[in-house]
Order: sequence, then C-alpha cells, then structure tokens
Amino acid sequence: QTYTVSITGTTYAATYSALYVGGDTSGDNWTGYVTDVRVANGAALYTANFFPSAAPATPTYTIGATTYNSNLLLNGTTGGVVDATRTVDYETLGDAKVTPFSPYNGSYYSNYFNGSTDYLSLADNANLEFGSGSVTAECWFYMPGTSGYLLDKNNSGTGAAPGFSLNITTTSVTWYYDGANNGYVISPITTTITQNAWHHIALVRSVSGSTTNSIFVDGIRIGTST
Repeated sequence: QTYTVSITGTTYAATYSALYVGGDTSGDNWTGYVTDVRVANGAALYTANFFPSAAPATPTYTIGATTYNSNLLLNGTTGGVVDATRTVDYETLGDAKVTPFSPYNGSYYSNYFNGSTDYLSLADNANLEFGSGSVTAECWFYMPGTSGYLLDKNNSGTGAAPGFSLNITTTSVTWYYDGANNGYVISPITTTITQNAWHHIALVRSVSGSTTNSIFVDGIRIGTST
C-alpha cells in the first residue's frame, strides 16, 4: 500500500509492504523450516536472557497482571498454516507447505520453504505497522541451508513507519529496517547458527523512556542498539 501526504505544498509518499515469511520478492529466500511466527505490537516480551518455551506460542501473552493479544501468530496444523489471532490475511507462494516437524514434543507442525520459490506473503494492515513503540517479532527456525531472509517487511519512503528484515547466515544475524531511517537496526552480529537444529530468535524493541533494540537467539541476547 502507498500513502501520499502533502505538507506545505510538498508531497511525500510512504510505501508499506507486505510481511514476507521465508523469503522476499528479491529472491533471497529461506531454505528450511519455520514455525510459531509471532508479532506482539506494543510489547517488549523479552528484556533479559530467557529460556524459550517448550510449548507452542499462544495468541495471548501476559506482562505483569495484564493479558494482551498478539497481532500475528502463525502456527502449522494438519490443515495448513493458520493465523491463530485471526487478524491477518496471507497467501502461500510456490510450494510452501506444512510438515509434521517442530521444536516441540508432540504432534506439531512447521512450514517448509525450498529456498527459491516458496514463501508466505501477509498483506499489510494496521496490526503489522509498528510505529515508534515497543514491539516483539519472534519465531522458531531450522536451517539446513546457509543463509536467507527469514522475515521481511520492507517499508520505504519519507514518513514510513519502520519495517524490519531479518537475515540469518550460519555465522551472523542482521536486523535491517526500512522506512524513514533506511539502514540497520542492529549491524551484522557474528554468531554461530548450527545447521540442522532448531533455534528460537526474537527481535525486540523496548521503549521505556529510552529505546533499546535487541536480538535474542535461543534466549541469549547477542546484540543491541539504541
């Protein structure tokens, strides 16, 4: 979607893209499995090291005594990929499919992407526009390949809210974003991502007086920026 705003005679265009899971339209796609993609707009779910849950994520989360609804939660089921929050429309591209393989014990599923033609496209909507407040985007992934965009929301143009792009290789993790401030949220962080193993990753922006951006891999904070 493209929105045009005119201020004192000057026109600015802000473009808000779909959210892509397992790749992007440029062809830098993900090879492997992904499950439990969750977006919590307005909440920094992790502000210190933690143990990733051994059970699938739920559509709600609790901070203190208050329970909130997630803005997006993609779970694999026998019937396909389901947004458990029922707030986002999505489209499967290529031969993206669910498979009975997950980081959890029991009958749970993930989405497999072939690294070339497969990805999910979630149409832009207000639930996926983060503004300047706190936000968490997280998922589990299993990487037999070497690199690719796991998540990509490429907002652009003057006045656009920040999007986010998560690129993972076997030796680094990078959080990009686009919009009014094109560039990195967190520059490439050198780390080891073991192939053929499940990992949890979370991108967290915590806004409480000041802003701190963090990447957590398997519950360990590996990089920050302010």
